[in-house]
Amino acid sequence: LDSRGQLPAGDLFAVTLITPGTYRATNLTTQARLAITVAMPGRGEPYRPARPTLVRAGDHGFDPAAAHILAGQSIVLLAETPARFLVEPVPSDL
Repeated sequence: LDSRGQLPAGDLFAVTLITPGTYRATNLTTQARLAITVAMPGRGEPYRPARPTLVRAGDHGFDPAAAHILAGQSIVLLAETPARFLVEPVPSDL
């Protein structure tokens, strides 16, 4: 997913990841990277996705520097500086 344009400071960018795996969010303006790990919820339990996880994107990178979520949970990126976000899966080493 790609925001296709620069977001001004104060804007939010949200993404909901549903496939387990490892992803990378990049602020193309600063080249900062955020590692995102998506896991499946436990088996046999009713599943309600947790609240969205907020990650701040500033001049010096992402805070926190990594995010761990469950499938179907959203990540909200808060642009504290002008930003352009790209979220993509990280290829697994085969």
